[in-house]
Amino acid sequence: METSPTAAPLAELIVRNGRKKGKRRPLKGPITIVGSTQGCDVRLDVPNVRPIHCLIALGVDGPHLRSWGADDTLVNGAPVLTRLLRDGDLLKVGAFEFEVRWTVPWRKRLTRSR
Repeated sequence: METSPTAAPLAELIVRNGRKKGKRRPLKGPITIVGSTQGCDVRLDVPNVRPIHCLIALGVDGPHLRSWGADDTLVNGAPVLTRLLRDGDLLKVGAFEFEVRWTVPWRKRLTRSR
């Protein structure tokens, strides 16, 4: 099965701290909701994480972050409300730290064939 250049990227969050360090959380749908309430795709049931804290929407150019408060959502140490995430960015939500990993399937295939 061929993957077209317009296919959504494959993306995941890798936990970088705490007892679940190293656990991978795939970003499965077009939108991943991160928060403390039941029903969130990435549930972080701890203080300082809002019921719906932020969301990550997958686009052909990568995952886009939208937060409801820049004071407690950081990317590479800087507070953000919206941002296109890049492969390797560090996302901090409350006390949780994640490494953002994503690959556009057709770019990955082209790189391997060189």
